[in-house]
Amino acid sequence: MRLFIGIDPGFGTRGKEDATGGGIVCIKEDGTFFWEAHGYRDEAALALAIQALFAVDLSPARALMEDAPGFPGMNAKAIAGLNRSAGAFRALFAARSVLLEEIAPRKWPPLLGIALPQPFSAKRLGQMSTKERSAWSRRQKAEYVRRKEDEALRLWPGHEAWGHPGLRDAALIAEVLRRREVGGGA
Repeated sequence: MRLFIGIDPGFGTRGKEDATGGGIVCIKEDGTFFWEAHGYRDEAALALAIQALFAVDLSPARALMEDAPGFPGMNAKAIAGLNRSAGAFRALFAARSVLLEEIAPRKWPPLLGIALPQPFSAKRLGQMSTKERSAWSRRQKAEYVRRKEDEALRLWPGHEAWGHPGLRDAALIAEVLRRREVGGGA
């Protein structure tokens, strides 16, 4: 049985104290869940997730991790946390001889048919006030998140953790890898 591992290395979105952290999901060749961990917000929680992952038989397995170097609005602490988290996963999978690939955050959703937010034209943005641009951006983000939730629910109906963005994204990333390796899209 081959395993496909998806990783959202999120380590506290924009440095918020209530951030949900990232997620790790292993799915089987048939698309069913094998193992999951989520909610690591600091080094201690990440260490526990990695320790739990070491207890799982990962052979043969492939892994795909969202490459998230940071984005506008993130503070330095959050970016450093993302880098530590991603680095820990790189080391873990190298030690376990598991091939780990990375994919940009805007590359994997379209592979599952999830449309990315569409920006306004520069001309239209220039005509909008700052308040209008901010409201438009929030609506776009909410719609994008809803599309990812809908896809996760379609693929795995009834799974209780889709309210956790790190786990949901990790599962969808694992599905991208599974489809690429096994077939059936992406």
